[in-house]
Amino acid sequence: MIFRSTIIIFISSLLLTGCYGQKNIQDLTYVTAFGIDYDHTKEEIIVKALALDFSNVAKQEGAKSIPPPPEWIGEGRGKTVEEAISKLYEDSQPDLFLQHVKSIILTESAITHKFKEINESLGRSNFFRFSVYMFATNSSLDDIFKTKALFFYPQTFAVYIKPWKEEGESYVLSAKSFREFLSEYFEPVGATYLPSLEVSSKSWEQDNKKYPLVQINGAYFFENQKYRGHQPLHEIMGIRWLDEEKKKNTYILEEHTQKRTVVRVTTSNLNINIKDPTQPLFEIQVKGSAEILENVNNLSEKEIKKKIEKLIHKEIKNTYLKGIEINSDVFRLGTSWFRFYKEDYLNFSKVNAGGSYLNKDSLKKIKVTIHIRTSDNYKSKTHSNVYDTKSIYEK
Repeated sequence: MIFRSTIIIFISSLLLTGCYGQKNIQDLTYVTAFGIDYDHTKEEIIVKALALDFSNVAKQEGAKSIPPPPEWIGEGRGKTVEEAISKLYEDSQPDLFLQHVKSIILTESAITHKFKEINESLGRSNFFRFSVYMFATNSSLDDIFKTKALFFYPQTFAVYIKPWKEEGESYVLSAKSFREFLSEYFEPVGATYLPSLEVSSKSWEQDNKKYPLVQINGAYFFENQKYRGHQPLHEIMGIRWLDEEKKKNTYILEEHTQKRTVVRVTTSNLNINIKDPTQPLFEIQVKGSAEILENVNNLSEKEIKKKIEKLIHKEIKNTYLKGIEINSDVFRLGTSWFRFYKEDYLNFSKVNAGGSYLNKDSLKKIKVTIHIRTSDNYKSKTHSNVYDTKSIYEK
């Protein structure tokens, strides 16, 4: 009986699957980001892959590599995205591993000429997950991929790989996953966007030389499955209030004076009210909290509250009007109208077929409510007056 059981166990063990055929980490080319461009002269789609060099990263256990890790950028060309990736596969050894791709970056040429085909290819492809982040750029993909993070950290710390911050300031525009983008892209009303990237050398220097970094500089907007246009970041700052995730951003009051008041505002929520269901008339209500970081002029909380609410009101209004310029509902005002008053929306659309349901007067009211959470007035007064107070031992 024991012998028979032993035979059964031995035969069963032969049928079990093990790690045979699995490749080691050094036997694969790990791609972290993809770029897609379009060459309209040759009518070819260009796919560029940014690969991670584990020989310089894994050994450091999170520390920066010394010397800086090299850039490994592959390129494949074809009439379709799948063909271009297949060409890249053929020319790559070790084999490509695409399960760790974090982002896909589209060039402006790809958006304006082949966006529909590229979008469909990405949706059908087995190479990518729907959780990858989507970005766009008017810069060279080579320049984007070759630009490292601060202190020569690898590109895994770049904004297109890690589009969030652990603490402090938040990005004005949130990165969208492919899934989030598609869900808004195919809705009949309301705009969606892809954050745009550029290489900028404005903020940092290294050995008296400008140090370039990849930054978000605006957004490419889409609505009703059509590309609407690009707007720079400074023109659409109000879009930060549309995000459900709370954001922290600094506002500067009294910019035209030497003594300024600095306030950090945390966004809370944005509500859209429909004034008249039979026509597109809307009201935006936003709420947030503020922390006073600097108050040199010792403004009262009431004055600061009034000034910051006025500044945010202007920011939201300007963003809305910039959307109107490119025929785009950037605040997605029509989404609530379509969902809750669909019949009224359809009746209006029949009468105004072919035109936008928004104009500059459709946003009737913007109500901003900011709660001053903490005040720096007490600290300012204490620190400024402490040296003016005479010592009790002074005669």
